[in-house]
Amino acid sequence: MSGGRGFYQQPEIKDCLAFLRATDSPDDTVCLMRLLSLPRYAVDPVQAGRWSRRARDEGRRFFDILEEAEDGGAGRLTMDLRHFAGQALRLAVDDLFYEVMEQTRYLDLPRFTGPIESLQVSANVQKLAELIGAYCDEHPDQHLAAYLKHLNATEAAQADEEIAPLDETVNAVHLMTVHQAKGLEFGLVIVPHLVEGRFPSSRRSEGLTLPNDLLKEELPPAELHMAEERRLAYVALTRAREEVVCTLAGRYEGVKDWRPSRFLQPIRGDEGRELAARQLLTPPVGGLVEVARQVELPLNDAPPIAALSYTQVDTYLRCPQMYQYRFVFRLPTRPRPQMQFGRILHEALKDSLGSIERDRPLTWEMVNAAYVAAWARERFCAPEQAPSLQDLGRSYLRRAFDAGDLSKPLLLEQPFSLRVDGLRLSGRIDRVDRHADGMYEVIDYKTGSTRRATELQRDLQLGVYALAAREVFRFEPLTLSYYYLETSERVTVDKPSERLEEDRQTIVRVADGIRAELFPAKPDRMKCSGCDFKLLCPSAAV
Repeated sequence: MSGGRGFYQQPEIKDCLAFLRATDSPDDTVCLMRLLSLPRYAVDPVQAGRWSRRARDEGRRFFDILEEAEDGGAGRLTMDLRHFAGQALRLAVDDLFYEVMEQTRYLDLPRFTGPIESLQVSANVQKLAELIGAYCDEHPDQHLAAYLKHLNATEAAQADEEIAPLDETVNAVHLMTVHQAKGLEFGLVIVPHLVEGRFPSSRRSEGLTLPNDLLKEELPPAELHMAEERRLAYVALTRAREEVVCTLAGRYEGVKDWRPSRFLQPIRGDEGRELAARQLLTPPVGGLVEVARQVELPLNDAPPIAALSYTQVDTYLRCPQMYQYRFVFRLPTRPRPQMQFGRILHEALKDSLGSIERDRPLTWEMVNAAYVAAWARERFCAPEQAPSLQDLGRSYLRRAFDAGDLSKPLLLEQPFSLRVDGLRLSGRIDRVDRHADGMYEVIDYKTGSTRRATELQRDLQLGVYALAAREVFRFEPLTLSYYYLETSERVTVDKPSERLEEDRQTIVRVADGIRAELFPAKPDRMKCSGCDFKLLCPSAAV
């Protein structure tokens, strides 16, 4: 089941917020009791209740009783919370959240009951990470206490969020209100509760009062309410591309007999013709839910993958298990200084090169201004490293400018969509130049260490660029280059046809593996040490 409201009431969101609240306030017995029940601590609820009574009887903090307990789970929890409290003094709340998720291995997905639940849990946790990140972007005080004050105000205002949606290819029921469904379409739509008193609803909310001059005609409140309900019914029924199923029951709870909704009559037709309707006698709902839980479904019905990005292909080749964590389960990942540094340099190059005009040559002042603006837009995750990285990046750009390498390109930050065996592969080229001899050159900026041309012959990213340049943009003749900003060195290679065919087959092989849901881990000490999911992955070589 995917969708619907009640985001903050989801068990995984309550767990995550319990960690944050107990970190800020170790006296919060309710949060501590919830955390003790998690698999990481696995404290028996009866024992936890005894400790709680003891704390109350002795007039002591529950947290202190847990610290004295000989139970390993209780001690592990207090140690975790003390660690998080220390981190909270120096970290913004979004970084603290990543620390909590990694340290506790909360998203140990195999413990959930099935693949759909795992997907939904990870999607919700990812959304919480995004909400916390958005708070940090918008508020100067990014400490834990300030965020929890904001969260408490949000909850007091009953401003709940929607449950994170799953990808449409996932074999799950998408639950949503009619209002949420506006603008969407589905192959099959089920509209339940088509009985008088539920749809249309008998409850009328107090809407906004419009001035009389804006009303074309005055309608009684009951008629206004019914007109809105009829409009919502139309929206619900027209969300279906192929099939719509309307359901109703004679009884829902109690002894009341419910009458069919008046909205069914127009569907049946003026002549009173019957729909393809039948009566179902179902067992109790509890039994149906239990049966549904025991049915194992694949993550999807192996639909053809419509599109992949180069980043997805590269991640799968590095480690299919990493791909699953990042792109299937969409687990939150901590921002990395080097990734942000590279993004800032690319933004500065894009803005400065994009400002070149025929009668306005590029100056160092323009490049530096674009670089300063790019830093200002980025909330850097490691403030203590920012000054040295700012100076380093400025030296990179100055060296490239002095070398005359920042000329006006033919294309800049050019997106592409390449067809490979029925698959759409998307990406973006940093720049394309056309030289006086008619040669096209695809250039990608790199902030890492320089690699030799012989190594780059088998580089898949350059292969993808070559395929896009030739098949999408028809650029011939063509050369491919990596420009290393650290040294202002340009390494140029040529990709012969046989190499490009190998690259094409590699992409096809990756797509086949993803379709087949093959996500084995590829442990490697060097790669695993820098992986965002090393604390979660049971195969990590660390």
